[in-house]
Amino acid sequence: METDQNNNNNNNRDRVQELFRLFKFEKVINEDPSHHTVNLLGTIEVAKDGQTVNEEGVQPSKQAIVIINKTHFTNQQGFLERINSPEQIQRITTIGANDVYQWSLAWLNPSRQLLEQVPDFKMTMIFPATQVHIQKYSKQINKIIRETPELYQRVVLPYIQNIPPTRLSWLYNILDHVTESEKIVYEDPSETEGFMIIPDLKWDQTTLSSLYLLCIVRSREIRSIRDLDPSHLSLLKAIRSKASASIEEKYNVSKRELRMFVHYQPSYYHFHVHITHVNHLGFQGITVGQAHLLDEIIDNLELELLHQNQQSPDIDRRSSSSFYQSKTFTYALGSNHDLFDGLWSRQETME
Repeated sequence: METDQNNNNNNNRDRVQELFRLFKFEKVINEDPSHHTVNLLGTIEVAKDGQTVNEEGVQPSKQAIVIINKTHFTNQQGFLERINSPEQIQRITTIGANDVYQWSLAWLNPSRQLLEQVPDFKMTMIFPATQVHIQKYSKQINKIIRETPELYQRVVLPYIQNIPPTRLSWLYNILDHVTESEKIVYEDPSETEGFMIIPDLKWDQTTLSSLYLLCIVRSREIRSIRDLDPSHLSLLKAIRSKASASIEEKYNVSKRELRMFVHYQPSYYHFHVHITHVNHLGFQGITVGQAHLLDEIIDNLELELLHQNQQSPDIDRRSSSSFYQSKTFTYALGSNHDLFDGLWSRQETME
């Protein structure tokens, strides 16, 4: 088993190096100096069988995105001076691969002992990149959206229902132990109330102040916070307690140092909880409107359950909407999002 894992790691490393060698830069589609990231769009030429090839006899190229993140700066003497030298990437080490995503650490000059220890940046490659990927990682204008329950039923739900299952192949690979099984922090295999906790690949798994994990539920019936009702309380409470215990045991980070939250709109429509260190502020996903604390979700559902128990037993609760199905959500949405036009065009009628 260990030999097979080593072979897979070697194959992934070789594939990333070959893909990056063939990557032809087209343009910068976004850059964020405050987060030390740059998103590059380019192409990689492929053969009919999908394997990368040299320039002779190639098929039409496919688009690829390379996302470059500057890794944590070390305070070791001389590093900042050396990192400024304009050298090309000379070493790439793969840290993960799943479906169209490959994650690597990169060095500008591996001959220097210091740079051998500290990678210059983390790199994410998406190949082949679809138009959805390009829209997601390109710079876009954000607008405030108010999504009523009616707008959800008319615009958002049909969009979710029409998303091809293949878009979540990478996530199902994780749940099915096809990839990243060696990184599992905690797992409950129950198909109805089970979940898995793994490190998010945005985290270097070293710097505890930037700790970032994902909790992915096994049920495919819960797509977003909109689907939650009091029947999910036991699942949500289990996530909170098991995540706190397993993270404290593995990383020595207490529950009072953890922020657990859910996004709406989420990046993908399979329910998951983000778990970060409370001091990790260097990303946009904790902005007001998008992030909903797990504690507050649980509190809202408990209040809903209390209200239900106080109602007359003659009321058919199955016919009534839950709190999150009845709630109007207010959030920022990028103009490149597939939902933007349908939601934005209906905002004026809500004034």
